Amino acid sequence: MTWWSLLERLYRYGNTAVFAAINGEIAGIFSIADQIREDAPRALAQMRKNGVKKIVMLTGDNKHTADLVSRKLGIDEYHAELLPENKVEYVKKLKEGGHVVAMAGDGINDAPAIATADIGIAMGEGGTDVSMETADVVLMADKLMQFSHAYSLSKATIRNMKHILRC
Repeated sequence: MTWWSLLERLYRYGNTAVFAAINGEIAGIFSIADQIREDAPRALAQMRKNGVKKIVMLTGDNKHTADLVSRKLGIDEYHAELLPENKVEYVKKLKEGGHVVAMAGDGINDAPAIATADIGIAMGEGGTDVSMETADVVLMADKLMQFSHAYSLSKATIRNMKHILRC
């Protein structure tokens, strides 16, 4: 197997390859893959149960990684290999289409889209200062179930406020 065919294979399985060289000659390849958060399937299912109609993943990762993650989690739509400004454009497009957009992220690359969304959410524990300062809501634990819980609490708060106003 050639280096290039191995690289292509790693890429197709959603891995990032890092080459190691000695004296200008390839000596090895390290394969790195992000892990799906353990609570992600349950959190996404709970969000759908609570009324979230569409889940879209905007990522800078390669299309093979995005496709793999999207299929494993049952995400409705994904857009890969995006720069921060591409994420902002997509959020604006959704808003212009009449959607209420919540954007969750943890990195510097997510901060502009978090700021553009109707509801910006930063994952606090592993998040950057920029994303946390930009967000409307900061989840202090890096658990997606916290996102689902915050969504449920906000819906209950709105229900209670409407009930009080009717009284």
